[in-house]
Amino acid sequence: MLKSSVLFFGALSIFSGIAYGVQFTATSDICIDINCANVAANYSGANAGDSVIFGSIEPTDLRGVVADGGNDAFDEFGYVANVGSFSLDRQTELLSGNIYRFFDTYTNTSNESASNTVTFAGDFGSDTATVYANVNPYRQTSSDGGPGDPVVGFIWGNNDFAAAMVRSTGDGFHGGLNEKVAISATLNLAPGQTVSLMYFAFLANDLTDRSGDNALALSTVNSLFGSPDFSGLSSQQQAQTLNWGLGRGDTSGVPEPSTALLTVGGLAALFALRRRR
Repeated sequence: MLKSSVLFFGALSIFSGIAYGVQFTATSDICIDINCANVAANYSGANAGDSVIFGSIEPTDLRGVVADGGNDAFDEFGYVANVGSFSLDRQTELLSGNIYRFFDTYTNTSNESASNTVTFAGDFGSDTATVYANVNPYRQTSSDGGPGDPVVGFIWGNNDFAAAMVRSTGDGFHGGLNEKVAISATLNLAPGQTVSLMYFAFLANDLTDRSGDNALALSTVNSLFGSPDFSGLSSQQQAQTLNWGLGRGDTSGVPEPSTALLTVGGLAALFALRRRR
């Protein structure tokens, strides 16, 4: 009888372990047109940017913006302001594990050098109850303090360029003083130069016990800090990303390190051969 009871409670514990810690699944609600009439799991294309960062006025171009995120996570997150004279192409995707990736590419299409402070912003959807935590120069977590809405882990880079980006918070669409966050970066681009900025937002919402959501959001963005997800992005896209890794910017015309080493080695061999002759 004792053995049967042990087996029963052991099986119950295994079942409880399976049932506990089940995260909700974020929805594919990335806006694919200017007024967000339609949504999808990803967006790739142009965006004209906006002029207003904080306040109750909605962005004028919602392409590439996450409308909600599931369980009322956002009230439009990931819009861009102050594009200025640059052109902007966006690549927004819902990756696995409730992670949204925003990949914004700016190009100076003019014949002169240009400087502009571009801003990535979003409304967390917690309205007047938004609470920020775990803030450092690279990332933060946010919730409504309950939490009712999903906890958001937001990270904007892992290098010196990212640390120099300016974070600010302000009022949002529903009157909350801290509903929105904005990350600003100054871009100095030569004629024809292209650079990219990448951001991640992770949503934590346990369906059985919300007490661990803040810790999960923090551990996830910390993991992205050390291992950012570049999957699906070309080597050129990765190389021109300013706020992650080496932050080299546009490398068009500059050989990769391996190519440069092969070139130097070939020239050295050729020089040695000529000396022999």
